[in-house]
Order: sequence, then C-alpha cells, then structure tokens
Amino acid sequence: MLVIVATVMLLSWLFARNHRRNFSRAERWRLIAYCAIWALALESMGLIYAASVGLVDPSQIGVLAFAVAFAIVLDTVMIWGAFNYASRRYIDSYLRRHERKVP
Repeated sequence: MLVIVATVMLLSWLFARNHRRNFSRAERWRLIAYCAIWALALESMGLIYAASVGLVDPSQIGVLAFAVAFAIVLDTVMIWGAFNYASRRYIDSYLRRHERKVP
C-alpha cells in the first residue's frame, strides 16, 4: 500500500507542478487503468518466476488464478482510492501553496 501511495503522490506532484491543475476525470481513470496494468504485469512476472524455479506447484493453477485475480482487484481498489482521495488532497494542497499571484 505504501508503494502505491508513494507512486501516486509522485505522479500527482509532477502533474500539479507542470499543469497547475487537478486531474480530469478521464485522466484519472486512464492513470488508474495504467497503474493496474503495471500491477498485473509485475505480479504475473513474479508468479512466472516462482513457477520457473519450482516455488509454485503448477497443478494448483485454479488456486493461483484466484490469487492473481484477488490481488489485482485489491491492487486496483487501492490504486483507485489513492488517486481519488490522496491525490486530490495533495494536488489541492500543492496548488494552494504555490498559487501564482496575479498583480
């Protein structure tokens, strides 16, 4: 969870610094999907590695599929929460602190 929040905070900081606004709804959903795909890819690579070195019994494919599906759903919910709550608060706070004064 900490890695997810730290990644979202970094993305939010870079976006707010460059664009001086919050994510639009479409941008937020694209980022959530992109991060979820990366989480799935990394979990799959870990599972493939574990199977290749014999740490996982290939006969338990049903249990493994359930574990991967459960993990990706859980990761996606955490990513969604981080972008919808932590990111919004952080960007709003950043924009208030770095508000440009117009003379």
